Amino acid sequence: MRFSHLLVDEFQDTNAAQFAIVKALSEHVTTVSVFADDDQAIFRFAGAEAENIRRFIVALGAREYPLTFNYRCREAVIPHANRLIAADPQASGRQMRQVYEGGEVRHRAFRDEEAEAASIAREIQSLIEHEGVEPADISVLARAAWRARPILETLERAGVQTTNWLGEAFEPPERQMLGVILSLLRASLNDRQAKKLCELLDVAETGERNVQAFLEQEADGPAVPELLRLRDLAYGDAPPSAVIAHAQLCATALDAELADAMTPIVEAVVALEADDPEFTLEHVLSELTLGGMGLAPTAGGGVKVASLHRTKGLQWPQVYIVGLEQGTLPDHRTKTEAALSEERRACFVGVCRAETHLTLTRIEQYRGFRKPPSIFLEEMGIDPYD
Repeated sequence: MRFSHLLVDEFQDTNAAQFAIVKALSEHVTTVSVFADDDQAIFRFAGAEAENIRRFIVALGAREYPLTFNYRCREAVIPHANRLIAADPQASGRQMRQVYEGGEVRHRAFRDEEAEAASIAREIQSLIEHEGVEPADISVLARAAWRARPILETLERAGVQTTNWLGEAFEPPERQMLGVILSLLRASLNDRQAKKLCELLDVAETGERNVQAFLEQEADGPAVPELLRLRDLAYGDAPPSAVIAHAQLCATALDAELADAMTPIVEAVVALEADDPEFTLEHVLSELTLGGMGLAPTAGGGVKVASLHRTKGLQWPQVYIVGLEQGTLPDHRTKTEAALSEERRACFVGVCRAETHLTLTRIEQYRGFRKPPSIFLEEMGIDPYD
């Protein structure tokens, strides 16, 4: 093995096959360490098995080191998170300890989702315009995309800079553009790549999937000469840094603002190339596919509007969690204690995204139907009718 030590993060989100891989690798390294928090295991629906933590300890005779100091959340946030997870009979029993003082937790109830969206949008606008809060330091989180979408749309209408993480798979627009450009390094395009490329170049789709033929028939289009040059560089064994730098040049002809946003990726490739003489363009493509390279997900961009399941490992000074109603969070499909535990952990993850200010909101009715407050509010020690 090239490496002596193996470290696996977010181990509670591994599935059976991934556990088997770690166990097999453990026979070839000096030490194996995993970081895990079973109280934040929220991906069972995707095949993750938090039980792998116990299996790891048993199978490898591992030693457990509880890490309970919370360096993210301020003092006001942590007791609410602790009470919430303590209400779960399946929880670890650990309680977090704060490092930093201060913070604020609020609960707000609104008549309906329109009133909620209008109020939250006004408040966020005020934070940005009058208190100097950066849009990227604010997030709006929900259990389900539909619950946060009215807020996203209201913010957009108000001209507030936003980043939409409610889709099936979020990817920053600059990364999307880079992915489309780099797809031209293959011999042919699949249907999805061809569609995105036509949208990027603003041309009609012709059905052509051979990359060289496609570019030649669009020779007069913006950036096409540079895209052809990109292929020449890649096939001429240019270093990855040169290829990615030229990809950014191609992007400049299409959207200069998005091209500028690619700079951290270009810099990351330069650094990786300098550190590893075996680093290749294929490594770049793999890293981009896995979501690596460039800025942290919270850096840059506008107000993040996202589902709870997309925010693990992230943090913001200002967090709004909307939809604290029965049938929303927890979800209306929650029928068993195990399912309720997973919903509670999803809420716990959301609460722990807040560095300083946490606002928990709910609506009293949805399309004429009454919406009782979520049981998670009382579990957090919050009176839903106060």
